[in-house]
Amino acid sequence: MKQLPPRLTALAAALLSPLLSFAQEATPPDTLDSPSLPIRAAEGLIDVAETVLDALTIERQNCTLALYPAGSYSGRSGFALGIMPMLQFRSDRLPRPATITPAILVSTKRMFEVQCDADVFFSHRLDLTAKFEAARQPDDLYSVGNQRHKHSIARYDFNRQMLTAEILKGIGESSPWRIGVSADFDRYRFTDVEPDEGREAEAARLVRNADGAHLGFGVTVGVDSRDDALWPRHGSYVRLKALAYARLSGKSGPFGAATLDARRYFGIANQHMVLALQAFADIRMGDAPTAKLATCGGTRLGRAIGHNLKYTDDTAWLAQVELRAPLFWRVGATAFGAAGNVCHSLHDVADNLHLMGGLGLRLAVFEGKGLNLRLDGGISNRGDKAIYFNIREAF
Repeated sequence: MKQLPPRLTALAAALLSPLLSFAQEATPPDTLDSPSLPIRAAEGLIDVAETVLDALTIERQNCTLALYPAGSYSGRSGFALGIMPMLQFRSDRLPRPATITPAILVSTKRMFEVQCDADVFFSHRLDLTAKFEAARQPDDLYSVGNQRHKHSIARYDFNRQMLTAEILKGIGESSPWRIGVSADFDRYRFTDVEPDEGREAEAARLVRNADGAHLGFGVTVGVDSRDDALWPRHGSYVRLKALAYARLSGKSGPFGAATLDARRYFGIANQHMVLALQAFADIRMGDAPTAKLATCGGTRLGRAIGHNLKYTDDTAWLAQVELRAPLFWRVGATAFGAAGNVCHSLHDVADNLHLMGGLGLRLAVFEGKGLNLRLDGGISNRGDKAIYFNIREAF
């Protein structure tokens, strides 16, 4: 008989061993409420989970590869399933581990998405961050602004290709300050637009303004004194970025963008828990297309607004706080809250404020290495709600 590969053999043994163990150590009915039984059950489940994760992980001297199934749910895309490989490189010559996380997802609402994130920390204090994304799906179109009762004004098929990259160089030998350049390319295509009755003119204008391709270049300055890039327990992270965009195709003209992202981390309870704070601001100048306007929603900002283009305008801001704590084994939990808004002018900066909060679970992909799968659920005072399944922390 053909033998199973060693990984599958180990996996099958782990799945069966708790059952055999319980069978051999079965207790009489009058002692089933003994505390040893739930303890053995918990230990058996952890053993199975450890072996499953080990079977999905390939460990080498300088790199680790994990092959995980991916899944998510949102009102925008429905239930999505796919695969999410995660690759981490380590070397004595690299100041921090490098992580590359591609993913492929398909959903019940005909979404298809391919994406890849990369964070690489080279020697000589040179950092590279890049993200690629290609997606298509049926989607909702919303008007610009921060109206309290907001509804979609059209349905359309959405196609997007996006690539962003940032290269930063540390200043001096040990200073936390960094300076570098940023690039941003995206292409949007809206097809099969079906506007709501009476909103035809507004929908046509927004679609006409959104269609096209844009390329932006700019400069970035910042500070990075975090003790760890993936799971910081203390330190600061600040990025101030300014980009100028040119139109490669479409109807919109040139525009500019300025973004501030400031974060602070505090280790509490003898470093077992982390308190994380973030202040975020985003400004657009000029003829920015609809899909490139500032927003305060999505998988990383607030996490209660499931459609990141539902509330958009020339200016967006957000402040959020998160408490992170380990629970047991590789599992952790978070509680977060946020306040934010989008507006056309500073006079409206506090109008119809979005107050958001939620809870999350974390699962360490590589034990003790800071890379987590995260499941977050959030709600807002405006009736928005969302559930996200993603990789890495929101901030």
